[in-house]
Amino acid sequence: MVVAEKVQAVLDALQVGWTARGYRDLDRFMDNWCGAFHGPKGNGGLGDPNPWNVTVGASSARFRMEISTIHLRRMGFVHVLVLGGDGAEVREALLRFRSEVWSGRQLPIVLCATDSTFTVASRSLPHGPGLILSRSDIEDILSSSSPGHALRLQMLRQIPFKRLIPFTITHPAVGVTFFGRKEEIETLLLEDHVDYAIFGPGFVGKTSVLRQLRWLLRRRFDPRNTRTVEVDLYSCSANTDEAARKIAQRISHTSFSHGLTVEGMVAFLRRVRFGDPRFHEGPIELVIDEVDEVLAHDKRMGYPLLRAFRLAKHLDLIRLTISGRKVPKEVVKDPESPFHGRMHLMELGPLNWQHARELLRLPLEHLNVQCDDVDGLLKRVVAMCGREPMKIQKWGLEIANRAAENAGRRFTEADLRSLERDMAKRD
Repeated sequence: MVVAEKVQAVLDALQVGWTARGYRDLDRFMDNWCGAFHGPKGNGGLGDPNPWNVTVGASSARFRMEISTIHLRRMGFVHVLVLGGDGAEVREALLRFRSEVWSGRQLPIVLCATDSTFTVASRSLPHGPGLILSRSDIEDILSSSSPGHALRLQMLRQIPFKRLIPFTITHPAVGVTFFGRKEEIETLLLEDHVDYAIFGPGFVGKTSVLRQLRWLLRRRFDPRNTRTVEVDLYSCSANTDEAARKIAQRISHTSFSHGLTVEGMVAFLRRVRFGDPRFHEGPIELVIDEVDEVLAHDKRMGYPLLRAFRLAKHLDLIRLTISGRKVPKEVVKDPESPFHGRMHLMELGPLNWQHARELLRLPLEHLNVQCDDVDGLLKRVVAMCGREPMKIQKWGLEIANRAAENAGRRFTEADLRSLERDMAKRD
């Protein structure tokens, strides 16, 4: 039986809802749908081809899945609702889906096995936030030689263009918007017994590396995910007691953490480590970003904060990762530091040419932006950005927004020259 006939046979079985036989067909359909978008991932491994968080009603089924081959906003982990049969249960499932996920941070997809459910879904859900696919749409996608491409075309038809632009200068890149750093990410994932000091200049994506690590821990259902506590000290003043309080409040926001000073840090960590069920299976995975000013002050004060962390490490209360521009390297190299030679230094620089090009090329390609000279555009922009991820994100956002205003989503040589002038004025 050819692929199209197999798809039709499965959808035929779902027309009347889920009977005893239909559950098997529903399982087969979900496996086929999720497997269609299972492909190589840019940062090691494959996307998960299996549905999870599956809940089944008489004529509806909800689940989550991973789509890691489409590099557009709100992709990665997505919510899916399958509808078959008819009646009040379908309408109730649509109302719950609308209230819970339709306008959320991740793409919602409604798969309609019948014409009647497609009609009800189209009338029940506002246009724009997500996808509503008819039976014929589903058949076309699953029968396609490139299901991901076919699904992406549906996204571009149904969802406003600017809602799909993945480039951002306000949030770290994670999931399908993260490119490169394969070696560094694998090191952080696999060497889970080591403390790390990550350093490098601004705009190279240090925070994105930390967020991508957390994303992968969640994706792999790694128990470290529940033990990880991320702290950003960017807005913290150069004061070790204030930093200690902020760190403690991120770990466990209680009255005890509210008045904490550095002197009480080890006692606090011991109390949380053995009293909080999140940390019963291992130490607190403490990840502290933007540490430069706090650690510079800590150094001037004789390292009271790092000494507390060193003792906590000795007591197996924490595993420590710090990130900043210069100071993490300085304190690890300083013979007076409690972590002298005891943290693995990881330097981040600009992306290599391949990953820098992919960071710009793939999202623009998946947005179907038409460029006069793609290779020339990539070469010029990547060079101007010095292969720094944040700057490439900024240019990508500008290119996509300009293309959105042009017929056919075109970005011309004239657009590029105009954008170069405008960016030079801003800088």
